[in-house]
Amino acid sequence: MIAQDDFDTYFKVLDSFISKISFPAFYRENIRLSAYITQNKEELVKKQINFMETEMRLKREEQQIFERAFYYFIDKRDKNVAYDILQKILKYMILWK
Repeated sequence: MIAQDDFDTYFKVLDSFISKISFPAFYRENIRLSAYITQNKEELVKKQINFMETEMRLKREEQQIFERAFYYFIDKRDKNVAYDILQKILKYMILWK
């Protein structure tokens, strides 16, 4: 497992100018979400999902984010959050049918 110091460096690289010009915002924020999931930082996972849902102009990518979040919260046994996310997944399944 990566030590916390390594994650700090990881986030600095992710937020660097070269990363911002090299990778689309969704890609960078999805990587950030993966790091928070790996670190098992539940509050940061929730904040990141909320940020990606509300602040980014995503369409089909939202379903991918919600699916990852759903499995994360199922694993955490947080059925209330998992249920809310499942409702969002179902909404997108209907919209993109």
